[in-house]
Amino acid sequence: MTKQQTDGRHWYAIHTYAGYENAVSRNLKQRIDSLGMQDRIFNVVVPVEKKIKVKANKRVEEEEKIYPGYILVDMVVTDDSWYVVRNTPRVTGFVGSGVHPVPLARRKCKNFSLEWIHRRSNTR
Repeated sequence: MTKQQTDGRHWYAIHTYAGYENAVSRNLKQRIDSLGMQDRIFNVVVPVEKKIKVKANKRVEEEEKIYPGYILVDMVVTDDSWYVVRNTPRVTGFVGSGVHPVPLARRKCKNFSLEWIHRRSNTR
């Protein structure tokens, strides 16, 4: 990786092993704290929504992943922050072309209704 620098803070989609989204989120948050990257990596979110399902004739509220196999990270991309995210266990890479991560488009973020990101964001 050579000299990555972006013009600020953006949301990035990270591809993970399917079913390991929560574990990757937990591991990445621990790495951010232990490596002192709070000034470059701000939020790590597993996008979920609550669904009501009927099981055994009872209504049960469950959380369902909106994008299985992906987590969202709010960060400033530098060589160091890229390395921390990319080398987290069970992360397969950033979504984008080549080795340079591509931020989510602002209009797409608005379409997501980022309310669930704010609800699900855990403060460190």
